[in-house]
Parts: sequence; structure tokens; C-alpha cells
Amino acid sequence: MARHPLEGIRAKLDRAREDVAALDREFQSLLDEEPSLIWFKPDRELGWHIAYITGMRAAPPELSMLAGEAVFHMRSALEHLVWALVKANKKKPGEHNSFPVALRPYKLGFWETTKTSSLKGVRKSAVAFIEQLQPYHGRDMRQRRSHFICVLNHLARIDRHRTLNQHRVAANPRAIRESLVARPGAEITGFRTLYRSGQRLVDGTKLARLRVVPYSRLHPKVDVKGALPMLIAFGPRPAVPSAKLAEAEELVRWIVDETVRRGFLPA
Repeated sequence: MARHPLEGIRAKLDRAREDVAALDREFQSLLDEEPSLIWFKPDRELGWHIAYITGMRAAPPELSMLAGEAVFHMRSALEHLVWALVKANKKKPGEHNSFPVALRPYKLGFWETTKTSSLKGVRKSAVAFIEQLQPYHGRDMRQRRSHFICVLNHLARIDRHRTLNQHRVAANPRAIRESLVARPGAEITGFRTLYRSGQRLVDGTKLARLRVVPYSRLHPKVDVKGALPMLIAFGPRPAVPSAKLAEAEELVRWIVDETVRRGFLPA
């Protein structure tokens, strides 16, 4: 009995989902075993204190392997989808077929360019659907590069040649202020966040500058409420948090399901 053309594609997406879930579990286990701390360094001349992160543990390389595997399965699922679309159109697919990722519109137009190259053999209505998904519809290059298909393509290219870099980033920079509470008899009268959204967290990363009254030369009269919420992220700047990988898997799955809903592939 012949297999459904989407059986292998959906199996890849299921595996990608499992990889991202395992990645999040492993990272949370790392944080639970040895949570990072916020400590303070006085700036005596200005009467402020600098809050910084310390106690960071190196994440195991297995996390990068899980992220790389998830990215591979998602990106290759799109390639397999094009292959299936060609076969569904009763044409012969080949190595020239691939799922295009364009940051800028093609000079000759999407259909005219892809019908003889990456999407050769795909019916025109399906090509129009793929064109709607292209990153170049973003309003500027920054938004285009952050498009989930562009992100998958970029990370997959990196992972083919080297291990994905992994970083820790603050899940919510606003939580830095929320985690610092003045002790009875003291007051935080000034606060400035020094951490930039998406910045890599390492030992010594400055989080904030705060003024506490009354001033203490050693340690400000401030308690830290809980640990700073963190995410694991991968790739070069801007690094991609694992939550974005989970979101990308859902979007690729939507693309696959949409090809069925639109009648390009059998249900």
C-alpha cells in the first residue's frame, strides 16, 4: 500500500516538536539545579549600585544538537513538501526543486523565475501560495530576516557546517526591576535597566543601575525575589529563542495543512 505523500513530512514535524520540548526540559533542569544569582557592586562616587548576573553554568552541547535537529527537520519538511507538490501535479521532481526563500522580489517575477528552477513542475496556484509566504513581503529588511522561514533557512545553513551557538537571554527585561524589592526602611529611588533585550547573559553581565536610600557601601538593602527568568537561544545575533523554534514548527505544520485544504495535495 502506497504511503500518503505527507506521512514523512508530518513525521519530521513531530520529531521537531519532540526535540524542542526535550530542549526546554533539559534547559529548565539546568536552571533548577543551579539558578543564577543577581549580585551588586557599589558605585561610591555616584551613590548607585550595579546589579549584575553571576553563577552562570555552561549549558551542555546536547542542547545545540537538539536545536539543530529540530531546525533540520523543519527546513527539510518544506523541501519535501515541494517534492510532493511536483508529484501531485504529475511531474517528475529533481534536485533542482527546493522551497525558495527570497528576501527581495525576483526581477522577472516569482512565477517566471521559479517555474523553471526551484518550483519547476509545481502547479501555478500552489506557486502563488508559496509566493505569499516569502519573507520579502516584510516592510523592511529587519522584519524580513526575522520571518520564520528565513530564520529556519539561516539556522539550517549554519548547522550544516558547525554547531549552533547557544546563549542565555532574559525572558523579560522588565522582570529585572520586578525582581528587586527594597527591604523595610529602605527605598529604591532610582532605577535604570542596563540589559538590552536579546543580549547574551554571561557572568558579569550588567542588568541595572539602582539608587537605594539609605545608601550602603557594601550591599544595598534590597532583596532579590526569585530568579531572573531566562531562555535558551541559538545562532548569531539576533539569537533565536527556543520559543521561536516551537512557533516555527507550528507555522510549517500550518503550511503543510494549508496545501491540503487548498486542494494542492490529497487529504
